Parts: sequence; structure tokens; C-alpha cells
Amino acid sequence: MTWFIYLSAHSVRVMCRLGKRLISVAEADAAASAALFAQIPSTATIRILVDSAEDVYQTICLPHVTGRARQHMLARHLQTFAINHAYAAVSWQVRLTEGRRDDVYLFAAIQASDWLQTYLQHLQRTHLAAMTTVAMLVQREVALNKHATALWVTQSVGGVRLTLVARGQMLFTRLLNNNLVVADEISKTRQYLVNHQLLSASESESLPIQSYNEDMLTAFARDSQLLNFATPVMLQAYKRARGQQIFVTAMRVVIIFGLSATIYLYQQNQQLAAQWQGLASVPVPAIMPAATGVPARVNEMQASVALAQELRHAPDPVVDLAWLSTILTHYPSLQITHLTWRAATGGSLVIGGEVRPFTGSDVVAHTEVEAFITALRNRARVSAVQAFALPMNSNPQLVMHGGATQSAAKFELQVSLRGGI
Repeated sequence: MTWFIYLSAHSVRVMCRLGKRLISVAEADAAASAALFAQIPSTATIRILVDSAEDVYQTICLPHVTGRARQHMLARHLQTFAINHAYAAVSWQVRLTEGRRDDVYLFAAIQASDWLQTYLQHLQRTHLAAMTTVAMLVQREVALNKHATALWVTQSVGGVRLTLVARGQMLFTRLLNNNLVVADEISKTRQYLVNHQLLSASESESLPIQSYNEDMLTAFARDSQLLNFATPVMLQAYKRARGQQIFVTAMRVVIIFGLSATIYLYQQNQQLAAQWQGLASVPVPAIMPAATGVPARVNEMQASVALAQELRHAPDPVVDLAWLSTILTHYPSLQITHLTWRAATGGSLVIGGEVRPFTGSDVVAHTEVEAFITALRNRARVSAVQAFALPMNSNPQLVMHGGATQSAAKFELQVSLRGGI
């Protein structure tokens, strides 16, 4: 919750922001201000709007520089300007369009009057975030709304203030006593502006008078970019509380993230445990029947070992037999009908197939198969090739297929390999 406090020499006013709503708390004179300030919590963040007749404003033209050079230049001039003032600040106004095109800065200060010091002592237990003046608020509001040059009349509990704003620059401001006649003071102000060459006589006569009717504290609560007169010492409590708030928020985010991650990992662990239990409950059938006189458990273990060894040496048809596919691409007429792996020493392949299309000539089919056998024997990993069946009976010890039947030319080969596939 942020509290907005209006301070003048004769009265104070307090508002607070609850969510997006602004609530008017109370208004009191200077004598009852201590009791009103006691209602503000010590951990509250406060923003102060000072309406004083002892403000000091001075516009100075300085060379146009940027970066660190600008910071050093403004710090040097502000230190000189603030010798006799407790709270001072500087604000850029406009850049000139003629001559050297210098920058115009507004140096402003709040006098450390007794009534202001008394108010600040009552509020020092809170967290001060900003302190500015009514004149700076009026200048800011007029500049945001892009009004033309005018003499602005603002009415507040502290009195009537006359402020001259020309093209976004504040050239004059004055807080009137309550017993003065506003019309007479406006006439005197016109003459003052001419005498001090702030306006020409014709500009002074035609100077429009604008009334600023918006509630001061409401406008102050809406704008957070006003010039801040608070010193670094006054802002220490607020910055410390702000840092603690950011730290607490970051820790909450870390804790929430950690809890979310813990819950997610716990759920994943429960799912894996359930899947593991489901796999453990599935019975594994016996790989081979129990032999006579041998316990079933021993037979199952022996069968598992034998199967594992056979699977270990079995080839991967896609990867390990790529070399055989490469050879077959050169013999498109050979159609493989079956391929059997035998786990012997080094391993062997039994290849069966036909010559397609078969034209009825056993000699042509036999020549094609013989060329295929020669290509197999030329491979480094092939140790031997034995023909079980050929399309033509070239060896009396072989069984002939296709010699008597002219519809097919079948063959079957056993390929012995070195060191497996």
C-alpha cells in the first residue's frame, strides 16, 4: 500500500492507494498532523507533495553534452546551487533551436523550513519513496497535455498558486497568501513578468489565464515521473525495503518452481514404479521343456543361455547383410526365396532362390548362378561356397532341379563366413 501526503505550512492531507483505488484518508491542520501521521503504518511507502512559498526555481542554459560529461556538469552546478538549500534537484526543460543550441535546465530547491522539518520528523519512521512540489506537478501535467503558454491558477488547501508555463517550461511560480485578492495578484504578476523580461508587454496583456481544477493528490498518485527532491539518506529505508521485497518475491518464485518440479518428478516416479510392477507380474513361459531327470529350473536356465548365444551371433538383416544385397544388385534375374542363418563356427548362410524369368534354358540359368557363386567367393568375409542345388546337373553328386521341369530354375547355396557376419 502506498500513501500520498500533501504538506503545506498550515494543513496536511493524506490519501492511500488500495489496489487500483485511491482512498481519501483525512485532512488536518498543522497542529493535528502528528495524530494523522500516526495512523500511517511504519512499513508503509509514502510519497510527499510539498506546497511551499519558499521554493526556489532557476533556469540555466548549459552546453549540450551527453553521457558521463552531462552527469558531471549537472552535479557540479547542482552542488553550487544547493549550498543554501537542503533539498535540490535539476530537470531538463528544452533544447534551444538557435545559436549554439544549448540545453535549458531547471534547477529547483525546497527550503528546509521549520514546518517541513517537523512533518518529516514525524514521517521518518516510514519508507519515503519520493518528495516533489506542486509547481513541478503543474508543469508536468501541463506538458503532458501539450497546453500553450498560459498562467495557471491552482487552488489547494495551502492556498492559490500562480504558475507560468511556456512551451513546456516553467518560468514563474508563486504561492499566494489566503488573505490576498487573486485578481489583483494576477495583475501584479503580469507586470512582474514584463519587468523581468519573461514576457513582452503585448504577450503579458494577451496571456491567457487557465484554471487547474484536478485534485492535486489524485494527479500526484497518477504520475510517478516527477522530479524527486529526496536525498539519498532519506531514500535508504525505502530502497532497503524494496530490495527485501524483491528478494522475498524471488524466493517465492524459486520455492514454487521447486515444488512444481518435485511434484512432477514424484508423479513420474510413481508411473515408472507402476510400469515396473506390471512387467514383474507378467509370467515368463518356459523356453524348452524339462528333460528327463533334469530339474525344470536348470533346463530353463540352459535354454535361456543357448537362446542368448544364438541371438548374439544372429545377423541383423538390414545392417549386417548389406554386402549380400550389394552383390545381388548385379544379378537382377536371381530372386531369393529364403535365407537361413546357421550358428556354426564362424556362421553360415543358406541361400535359396530361382532364376526369373526362366526361358527354359538350363545353361543360361546355370551360368547366371555360377557367376553369383564366383562373386560370393571373391568376398573377403566368405570362406567357402557349397552348392546344394543348381538349375543344371553339372556334378553327378548333386540333385538336379529344373532339368526335367522347364517351368523353374531353382538353386540353393551354403555360404560359410569368417568370423560371423
